[in-house]
Amino acid sequence: MARPWIIGHRGASAIAPENTLAAFERAFRDGADGVELDVTLSSEGVPMVIHDDTLERTAGGNGWVWKRSVFDLKSLDAGSWFAPSFSNERIPTLVEVLDLAKGRGYVNVEIKSSREAARNGGPSPKALARAVTRVIEAHADPETIVVSSFDPRVLRRVRAMAPSLARGFLRSSRQFRPWTPLAWWAHADYMHPDVALMDEAARFAGGYEKLLVWTVDGPFEQERLAAAGVKAIITNRPAEALARLRP
Repeated sequence: MARPWIIGHRGASAIAPENTLAAFERAFRDGADGVELDVTLSSEGVPMVIHDDTLERTAGGNGWVWKRSVFDLKSLDAGSWFAPSFSNERIPTLVEVLDLAKGRGYVNVEIKSSREAARNGGPSPKALARAVTRVIEAHADPETIVVSSFDPRVLRRVRAMAPSLARGFLRSSRQFRPWTPLAWWAHADYMHPDVALMDEAARFAGGYEKLLVWTVDGPFEQERLAAAGVKAIITNRPAEALARLRP
């Protein structure tokens, strides 16, 4: 049986600051089959690669991402929180990451959308889907992209705008709302469960080969997922996973 794809979670985020060009470059250099990243919009509607809705944790700034211009966001230090040697790292645009990944592997683009964001003036599902699909269509081979989201409205919008793009419905074991009807409604091609939901997600999806499972760094869990035949393992340490699971 072929090993699953090994996807760098926010890049090789155990080795370099998450969601930076350094982390994505390291993941590809280490042999990862692809990378996972998070996207929200700047105040101008430009897709920016950052996990949080706010800037405090990873960018040394403050406030909501979508209230800042690209120029402002690019002025922030997105690496020093991880280590002083990464002080020159900036928040990348989605275009920059797609250009770095071109010809090197897959990109799982998670579109961030939440009730908290909506309550605080964040971009709508429609705006997020439109901006991200336009960038992907202009800068990437659609065959190398999976668009994922916890928000089924985003996935519905992506399907309407770019039907050929693969879509993955994200689910966390911390969420209690029944997710099966939402996944059907979103027309998801893949399920992206956290590892605790793997077996339940496989029953819904019709097989483990439809699962991209996150975030899995432990040897036992990686070996169990590989034996089950999942599509991909998303990990902070792609080099270690590849060494462990290499045929």
